[in-house]
Amino acid sequence: MLAAQQVNLTKADGGQRGRRDRGKSMGLLDDLKRQAESRKAEEQTNQAEKNRNLQAVDGALRGILRYFTELTNSQQPSPGSPAR
Repeated sequence: MLAAQQVNLTKADGGQRGRRDRGKSMGLLDDLKRQAESRKAEEQTNQAEKNRNLQAVDGALRGILRYFTELTNSQQPSPGSPAR
């Protein structure tokens, strides 16, 4: 009986109920797509920022390595100099 009532309701409103429900689900899908695109764009921005930071850190660490390498080389006694 319940199924028959639903069919009658669908016929009574000209099938509009089913169309409205699909419209709501399509709206939800569109919202989800927009959220996914927004999150993807945000992640790409975050990744680009991480890459810039990584390059800055890499450059700084290379400078530190160069400094300590030169410092170590300057502290080594040259050949022929008296040992301490």
